Amino acid sequence: GVMVPFLEERSRSRGKKFAEGAAPLVYRVAEAIPSDVQHLAFWAFEAAPREAIGEDEVRAGLERILRHGAAVWDQQQDALAAGQRAVMVALARGPEASEYSEDFKRRVGKGGNNQIKTALQALQEREYVERLHGAWRISSPFRRIWLARVKGYPDPAW
Repeated sequence: GVMVPFLEERSRSRGKKFAEGAAPLVYRVAEAIPSDVQHLAFWAFEAAPREAIGEDEVRAGLERILRHGAAVWDQQQDALAAGQRAVMVALARGPEASEYSEDFKRRVGKGGNNQIKTALQALQEREYVERLHGAWRISSPFRRIWLARVKGYPDPAW
């Protein structure tokens, strides 16, 4: 409730205004993670050639973040064990409440609950995934969006 008005006031004080719905879009795409909200808002602000920050500028800001992060995320993804990579790819589609469901196991390509549990624990220790509100998800919304795009999934940002 405070972050969107903060973004709007902060950008207004710097000479640019968020267009209707653009600040809430920043908040939603960054999944309400304060540092990610500020990161995306900064790049959207920088992308605005005029005084209004709209959806196009939010998209441009996101693209900048994804370009900067891609090399690191790609390298980190390649360094994972095969089972951990498979879990990350499965979670790129979105949060998973039941990591032992047949659907999730099919998407991961692993049959055993213990293999999935081990992969999730290792990924959680690296802070790549987290359990939030009873569901597993990739911790960084930007990493998740990047991985979803790499795998050709529908763009989770829009």
